[in-house]
Amino acid sequence: MSSASAASRQANPGPARRRSPSAPRVRAHGEQPFFAEDSLIREVQRERLVAISGARALFMQAAHPVAFVGFFSHSASVDDPHPRLARTALAVNTVIYGSERQAREVQEIVGSMHARVRGSLKEPVGPFPAGTPFRGDDPDLLLWILAAFIDSSYRAFERFVRPLSPAEREELWQQWRQVGEIFGLGEDDMPSSYAVHLEYMQGMLESGRLVVTDDARALSRRVILNPPLPAALLPLKELINQVTIDSLPGDLQRQFGFVPVPGRGLTLGALGTWWRLVAGPLAPSVVRHVPPFVMPAPGRGYAEIAELVQQQMS
Repeated sequence: MSSASAASRQANPGPARRRSPSAPRVRAHGEQPFFAEDSLIREVQRERLVAISGARALFMQAAHPVAFVGFFSHSASVDDPHPRLARTALAVNTVIYGSERQAREVQEIVGSMHARVRGSLKEPVGPFPAGTPFRGDDPDLLLWILAAFIDSSYRAFERFVRPLSPAEREELWQQWRQVGEIFGLGEDDMPSSYAVHLEYMQGMLESGRLVVTDDARALSRRVILNPPLPAALLPLKELINQVTIDSLPGDLQRQFGFVPVPGRGLTLGALGTWWRLVAGPLAPSVVRHVPPFVMPAPGRGYAEIAELVQQQMS
């Protein structure tokens, strides 16, 4: 049972609803959408500025030394992990925008991959002694990986798009719990409410378990700060990187070796406010939203789409 289980049982409110009771998910297997067209999770994840929060999530994930070794040591290519990262993003998008059948295919394939990941730490790191075992289906590690991703998404949406009401934050969290089920987390493995999720994140940041190793620092900075962007977006890379760095907790900024820049937080905060209140509402959908062609097409299997992504990234 994960470290979130005890806290989860202390607070278990039902999901807040601003849509019909059937909106978050269609349960029947088949080509029905896993999440309804107007579900909040789709509204949030379609924003381009939420998509770039994946960089923050990767830094947060890499700060856990056991999760870092478990993720990268089993990559097909440590020197070029972008194809694997693209497949991971595709898996999440398939669950959020795909059908029930596609989501269940993701569940089967990802579960099988996680079951094959086994290993142990070769050297002691922070509170983890040498020989600490890890496995891909460990609920504690899976929770940290997913929670870091979700936390980054929440923060980006509220910073650049619009504030969420308390009811919406809870509604969204309950939908993310359904995504967690697909990726191998049981009902008691994830915090039962958004408030308990915040307690979990704060607890992890204060636990001493997040220790950035030399390998994690070097590889994360090289990979995350140099994504394979289209040529048209290369001028924005440094701005995106500064947003990513500023969004990290202060201690992790220090551990990853980022030098404090006077006024960076205030400048980026003002930029975020300008985009949220002025530029964003006026921007056309093609600028604001992830294009439909990156979403999983109905009737196509996740494995088939993942193979196409691999070919495009090779």
